[in-house]
Amino acid sequence: MGNEFRISLTTLNLYSVFPVPVFIISFAHSSDNIALRKPAQQQYPYDTSKWGADLAVDGQKSDLSGKGGQCTLSKNDKRTAKWWVDLGGVVSIHSITIYYRTENLAWDENNNLPSRFLGFHVYVSNTTSRRDGHLCFRDRSYTRATIPAVVNIACPVHGQYVIYYNERLSGTTYPSGYSAYAFNELCEVEVYGCAVAGYYGFNCNLPCPDTNCRHCKAGSGACQACKPGYQGHRCEQACDPHYYGELCSLTCGNCGDGVTCNNVDGTCTNGCDVGVYGDKCKTQCNGRKYGLGCEYGCGACLDNKQCHHINGVCLMGCDAGYEGELCKTECSAGKFGRNCEQMCNMKCGIPNTCNSKTGGCEGGCQPGYEGLHCDSECPLYTYGNNCMETCGTCKDFKSCHHVFGTCPNGCVSGYTGNLCKEVCKAGYYGSNCTNECSLYCKTPRDCNHVTGHCIDGCIYGWQGVYCQEVEDVTKSSSFYGVLASLFVSMIANAVLGTYTYIMRRKQKGRHSNENCVENSSTKIWSVELSDVHEKTDEHADDIYQELGNETETAYYDRVR
Repeated sequence: MGNEFRISLTTLNLYSVFPVPVFIISFAHSSDNIALRKPAQQQYPYDTSKWGADLAVDGQKSDLSGKGGQCTLSKNDKRTAKWWVDLGGVVSIHSITIYYRTENLAWDENNNLPSRFLGFHVYVSNTTSRRDGHLCFRDRSYTRATIPAVVNIACPVHGQYVIYYNERLSGTTYPSGYSAYAFNELCEVEVYGCAVAGYYGFNCNLPCPDTNCRHCKAGSGACQACKPGYQGHRCEQACDPHYYGELCSLTCGNCGDGVTCNNVDGTCTNGCDVGVYGDKCKTQCNGRKYGLGCEYGCGACLDNKQCHHINGVCLMGCDAGYEGELCKTECSAGKFGRNCEQMCNMKCGIPNTCNSKTGGCEGGCQPGYEGLHCDSECPLYTYGNNCMETCGTCKDFKSCHHVFGTCPNGCVSGYTGNLCKEVCKAGYYGSNCTNECSLYCKTPRDCNHVTGHCIDGCIYGWQGVYCQEVEDVTKSSSFYGVLASLFVSMIANAVLGTYTYIMRRKQKGRHSNENCVENSSTKIWSVELSDVHEKTDEHADDIYQELGNETETAYYDRVR
């Protein structure tokens, strides 16, 4: 039965309390129940309002039935069952007594409850994990007929938690008589030992013999555990250099001058070494500090990270605008970015001069470029300073040079100059303004600077948009008018000539045959004929003159 006390097995007649006898292992307790009314918990509570875990440490054990209000119960159909009590600190323990649920019935193979108790474990641990603690007892031999309802287990160890555990794992074969599922149906768990560390004896009033002993056996006083900072069989030795604390298992921090820390609490009496701070010198400099006493500030480490707590080196490099191991040096002229690895653009307004963090050009960009880094040419159809100038009318409507504004293939028709912004001068038109306007425009050499078309049409006798085509006289209405005038004039002249000739002949006849005619009468006739002749001659001269002007001069002008 392991560490279980084998003192005496007595059958007690407890009929005043139980209707059936109960088998217990008797033990003369020499100390108090240090588990009484301490905090307790369980893994699968059945109903905390009725069967809470604390019922197992309430000091009541007169009714061991499920409905008696003195026992804790766990849920049905569970593969594991766990219950534990917190003793409030690490204490010396010498024994543990467990009262299991009996329903106040005879505790034998006819009672189904012993099958739930079989195979149980008891641990003492400094945590709530049983695996971190000491196994005090595990049932490997009891049967439904032999397992006692009240069991006392010797466990002379020290610890903070007493843990009851049982299991019925799937896939595992258990001995005959074991229940199908695990339960913790505990009516009382008593833990005996000395609540105050460093004492032992019947009343726990004797100090442990060894000065630096923290826990000694309750019966003999033999040291079981040393106080923090000490080691050895009788706890007579301090921890080795650079170690301290419980079981001398803790490592000192970086104390100044390489001196070890205090063996009990780990404090550094001479202060801290470079890069750490705090009473134990275990906390690395933070808040972007480093060095002795954490008094130096880190440089511009990448993404504002903490530098090395001892030497201040930026392990991941520098943020934009800085270089060097400590990242405290600003970029030299012409460089920018992380670790100053990038070069400023030559196209900056002041070449190779830019912001050390962003690379933005200072003083703007050189003509023909734009953007933060001046690395983009001017957009189409713009050029010059800040790309504010507009291109002229380049040939084929192409964009001009982004810096100078010149057209790569010359100008479009009607424009000239290096920038193709000048209109052809008067009298010229077309590509490169090399074509002359026609002299036969109504206003000579007055044409459109792009097309060469005469603005107000052509002079008389010329036609076409360029006034370079001779006009077809047969199709001109003025030609027929001239012919008609000439024909009428010729008839008039013929009639007038005939009339004049007849009148002169008559005049001669009268002069020879009528000598008696008075001079006055002759004078009258003479005057009348003379007037007619003069008028006829004047009219004829006007007609001939008009016909001559209209036909000869105009015609020669047209065909010239």
